[in-house]
Parts: sequence; structure tokens; C-alpha cells
Amino acid sequence: MEFFGLARRMLARGSGESPGTQHLELVPGRLTATVVDHDLDGRHRRTISSGGLEAHGQAEVAITLLRGDQDAVWLSDVTGFFTTLLDLAAQGRVVGPWGYTLFQLAGGRDFLAPGVRGVMYLPAVPGATGPAPPGVLHLQVLVGDAEGQMAWHYSALRVATRLGGAFSYYPWPGWCEPTRASVFSASQVTSTMMRTLPLHMVPGVTAVLEDNRFTLRIPAAQAGAVAALVHEPFDAALGLRLDWDPTADAWFIWQEGQTGPTAISPPGSQGRRIGLTFLAVAPGTRPDQVLLVEDGGAVILGEASASAFAAAIRAAEPWSVQPEGYGFAVEFPAPPPPAADPLELAVRLYLPAPELQRRLGEYGQPLAEYVQRLRATVWEEWSAVTDGDAAGLLVAIGVKPSGEARAWCDSVGGVARVDALRRLEAALAAQPPLTPSGGPIAFGLQLRLPGCPLDAVPVFPSAWFEAADGHARRLQIPDELFAHIWP
Repeated sequence: MEFFGLARRMLARGSGESPGTQHLELVPGRLTATVVDHDLDGRHRRTISSGGLEAHGQAEVAITLLRGDQDAVWLSDVTGFFTTLLDLAAQGRVVGPWGYTLFQLAGGRDFLAPGVRGVMYLPAVPGATGPAPPGVLHLQVLVGDAEGQMAWHYSALRVATRLGGAFSYYPWPGWCEPTRASVFSASQVTSTMMRTLPLHMVPGVTAVLEDNRFTLRIPAAQAGAVAALVHEPFDAALGLRLDWDPTADAWFIWQEGQTGPTAISPPGSQGRRIGLTFLAVAPGTRPDQVLLVEDGGAVILGEASASAFAAAIRAAEPWSVQPEGYGFAVEFPAPPPPAADPLELAVRLYLPAPELQRRLGEYGQPLAEYVQRLRATVWEEWSAVTDGDAAGLLVAIGVKPSGEARAWCDSVGGVARVDALRRLEAALAAQPPLTPSGGPIAFGLQLRLPGCPLDAVPVFPSAWFEAADGHARRLQIPDELFAHIWP
């Protein structure tokens, strides 16, 4: 096997310098773009990321490009594309990881540079992203018809890892070079084994070569989706486009002219767990055989093994076979336990306890359960809201006798993403609330990571101060305040 390691070249900035940042409003109140100038791989780069797509169910996106004379044109192309994504998302047309878009701009002008036929949407992977908020999809250009066809018909992961080999950057380059040459040829598009397969993409399904055995890993939550693809009886091939496996320490790639398997790896890797971009499992009449083909695998099972494989898939039970050469196994890993919530919590009542009891009755246990639901929601969104650098968060909650709830959030010790804060507020308001009578209730949750002092977290949200500004007297909380800001 041809195997070569790649140096993962990380972000580098000038000594003592912080990257230049611009904030652009593309669609007032709905869509923004953040432009960050920085260094990556020893060259001046620019990362442009969207803000506002998440409100329509579309993950935010970012693209990293080389700085130069084309800055203004490329910025115009990218922000125009962001606007198009917003329009499509508003129609319910969204794209996720490993999706792709093939396009040309109005008037026939290519996107970014001649030869660019579209973009892929790659998940955020450490070492392969520019300075964009966590959770965004990173755009990588598709150059030439062959790359577009390969991503469309076969596998965007195949294109991404092949770019990693071409640029010596694992697992793929964290930037786009729109003027580069295509990494695939037309002959590869027509000769690949994948062209003969009915291919399906099931998120989270991966396969690796480890200890001389191919292991297909199907998350327990996706077992039903894969079972639906297995014919009864099992008399037709199952072809899977595979997802990114973060536990792999190398990836197979397929490059023109290679005479044997080729893989890429990060520095220091032993290449013991090599990821595949596709896997085919088919019934056959010969003895069981497991083959390494291009950057994927082909499993041909005799009658008995084919029946056992199909039964295991339908029952979501582990199964394996060990013919001569490579072995083959199926696993159904359970989801990992949720990360422990390290947040320290203090609850602030904005009503005196006797008045709160008058409006809620015996509120102790119901309020405690409501607070725990809110806390769990905050932790689920913590990293997206704070970009990983905030130390605390204030959440103010209001509930009307009608059962309508509203949340106001402020971050502490870091820069919060406004769109993510708004999304968190909506998620908090959607939690089943308490039902007061005789007037609204309000309370605050001061949540902070260990080491953040309680007095660093404000008592009231900034939106309340802004709403009360200019009043001749203090507004009573919550009755008068809510009548003013939340009628």
C-alpha cells in the first residue's frame, strides 16, 4: 500500500496582530456576512462567513480564499451566493454536510473563476477550517466538470480527501483555490466502480479498514434507515456513500494512475484506522470475498453469508465474516453519553416569594423541573452561542397567564453570536412553561462555567434596561415592564 503522511499546517497570524474583521449587512435584519483577514498555510487569506441562515433551517456557511486583486469580485460573488442560500432556505430548500451545489451566475459568468462548476459543503473538522464560528459548513469549490460530476453522482467526501492529497493537507485544505486544476479527469468519472452502484447516503454511517478487517459502523439511530435499503430477499447490491469518521487516522484516496491503494494521513499517524469513502455489499455465487477498490470497499457474500448479513442489518445486530484476506464486520454503536453539564447555576426571582406563590401556588417542584428543562436547553446550545469563549450566560424568563413564554439572553466574558442567541431564546420559549394566574412571572438564570464569579453575570438582561430607558420612574418587574416591552 502506498502511504504518505501530510503535514497539517495550522492557522498562523503575525506576531501580536489580530485579524482584520468587517461586518456586512446583506439583507437588513435577516442576513449578514463577517469578513476576517488572516494567514493560513503561510499565505494571506480571507474567510467570509454568513449570519442569519440558521433562522431558516440552513446551517451557516463560510469560505476561505486567497487575498489579492480579486478581493472585491470574490467578495461580491460570495455575498451574492449567501443571499441566494437565504432565498432557497426560506423556501425550505436547505443543504447539509456533504451536499453540493452546481451553478453559474446570471449572464453565464462563472462563480469566482472560470472553470468553477459549484461548491461542496464540508463539515467543520479541526485543522481544516478557517476562523469561522463552530458548526458552520465550509465551502470548497468544485473545479471542472469532472469534480462536479464526481461530487454529484458519487461522493463529495471522495473529492474532499483527494484535494487533501493534492495539497498535502490533511484531511483536506482549509481554503479554496478557484484557479487550480481539477483533481479528477473525465475518464475517472466514467471508469469508477461507483458508477455501477445504486448509491445511498445515510448520515453517520462510516466504514474503516482496521486490523485487516473492514468495519461498517451504523449508528443505532440509523439502523432502520439502512435496513430499508436491504432488499428482501437480499438479491441486489447495497451501495453506501460514507460519512466522515472522526476516529479514522488516515483516509484512502483515489488518484489517476495509481497502481495500488493510496492513503493520506496527518503527521505522527500510524494509519491503523483508515477511512473509506464508499462501501458496496452484494450477494454472489462464489465464496465470500472482501476487496479494497479505489478509495472504498467491495464485499461479495455467498448465499449463506448474504442471508446472515441481511438478517443482521434488519435486526440491528453485530455480524462478521472472515474469508481469506480481509474480513468484514457490521457494528451498531450506541450514541455516546451526553457530555456532563459543568455549568454552575444561580436562580434569581424577580418577584417576592409570597407574590410568586400567589400567582403559581405551590411552585417549588414545578419551578425546579422547569429550570432544569431550561438549563438543559442552554447547555445544548452553549458552544454555538458563545463560540467557546464566553464564561457565563444570563437567561431571563417571563411567562404570562396565557402560557406564553419569552426569554432574553446576554453572554458574559465573550462575544456571542447574535443569531445563535436569538435561536436559543426561541428554544427556551418553546419549553413547556408553568401557568401563572393573576399576572405574569419572571425569573433569571445566571449560568457560568467554573472559575467565572457570580457577580460577573448581570442580574437583569440589557434589553430590559434599554426598554426602560427614558422612563421617569422605575418600571415594576414584571408587570409594568412586560406591559411596555411585551404587550
